Amino acid sequence: MRSILSIILVAFSIATFGQSTLRGQISDIESGELMVGVIVTLEADPLKGAFADLDGNYSLEGLTPGKQKFVFRFTAYRTDTISIDIKSGVNVYNHIMAPDGYDLGGVEIIGKASTANKSYLTAMQQKSAVVLDGTTNDQMKKMGDSDASSAVKR
Repeated sequence: MRSILSIILVAFSIATFGQSTLRGQISDIESGELMVGVIVTLEADPLKGAFADLDGNYSLEGLTPGKQKFVFRFTAYRTDTISIDIKSGVNVYNHIMAPDGYDLGGVEIIGKASTANKSYLTAMQQKSAVVLDGTTNDQMKKMGDSDASSAVKR
């Protein structure tokens, strides 16, 4: 029994030897606030990664020691690729993210009013300083007039 336990302990030690962990916190450069949801991935293996939790903490486990590149990515922030020399055991790296600003220059909003409907005519009458009266194509068709001159004659 003692020999089986020893074999299991040795096998576990060999399996975990050389495995390292990278952990740390991620914060905003401008406000200093901890950031939630930042994606941290290993550049060589994008499927190996982690998300920053509610306290801005992240942890990547099962890393092999040596120099490796990590990608820190978050919407509306600059994507950073950082080279870190991973040692055996627990490694700590706190990262600061900077916003990725875009200057739109200016925004032009263009509105177009449809003058062929009754709501436009009503709005013009309400805004007018003088008394206005008018009719729309739909109103002339309902009355049986083919054009504006026959509507005026009536």
